[in-house]
Amino acid sequence: MINNTIDSQYIIELRKHDPGIIAIAETKNNDQVLILYDRDMNLYQAIGQNLNHCFLVANVHDTITKIREDFAPYKVRENADFYNLHSYEAVNLIDQIIKDIDSITYKEIKFRNVLHARWAAFFDTLGISYEYIKEPIRIGNKVTYNYQPDFYLPKQDAWMNINRNLLNYSIDRIMAYDFVSYTGKVLVVFNECKEPFNDMTKDTYLYLGQYMTIEGDCDGGQSWECCYNCNEFIISYLQVHTDCEKAINAAEIKEKRDKAIAKAFKTANLMFPEKY
Repeated sequence: MINNTIDSQYIIELRKHDPGIIAIAETKNNDQVLILYDRDMNLYQAIGQNLNHCFLVANVHDTITKIREDFAPYKVRENADFYNLHSYEAVNLIDQIIKDIDSITYKEIKFRNVLHARWAAFFDTLGISYEYIKEPIRIGNKVTYNYQPDFYLPKQDAWMNINRNLLNYSIDRIMAYDFVSYTGKVLVVFNECKEPFNDMTKDTYLYLGQYMTIEGDCDGGQSWECCYNCNEFIISYLQVHTDCEKAINAAEIKEKRDKAIAKAFKTANLMFPEKY
């Protein structure tokens, strides 16, 4: 039985598109799989099927169309989605198809999804240098595994991840701590590329980030601000960046930079709007 925990905020965003589930069901023939799909998150048509894997996708129509095109050489029946593939082969192929559909190219860099591209546009608007991490990093000593950071920020000398759940789940915190311990650099985690604002009904701020340090400190309330010494753009937890040399106390300069940050969020979202 497959247990999928899905973030409610992600579901709300998916409904703006054509969301649903793509599932791989095993058949009596181990060399064949049945591909199922449904716009209903419950995937009713899978009742009675032996499911091997499920994918939550933002656009069912585009995904199943691409699957049928790429899987055509393996098709068993004309009017049914049976294919001569092992389940692990189908999983790998569909995973790559979904990645290709979700990816977007910006400034000749292929980002894994539009949210990553939106953050890159935010950085570019403010002139913040960054490196997009295309491949996962192998970490660990006796036990090793891959960890995928999304950005490296040279000025802050910190990693940055985009995770819709931030570090709210224990498994994310454990993996984040392993990663910063292995690399010796702070990891900051954000979700939406939006200017933080106060939700008066809950007395909390939305769209703030979290961080993990090599000492194991993990906390929230992070946002993009100005260095209080030199007015460079920094993440609030870091307070000052590694190249900071002098203090500039001109309040009007900081005010202009705060407005620039707000404008950068707006620009990034105009370049890559929610409809994508």
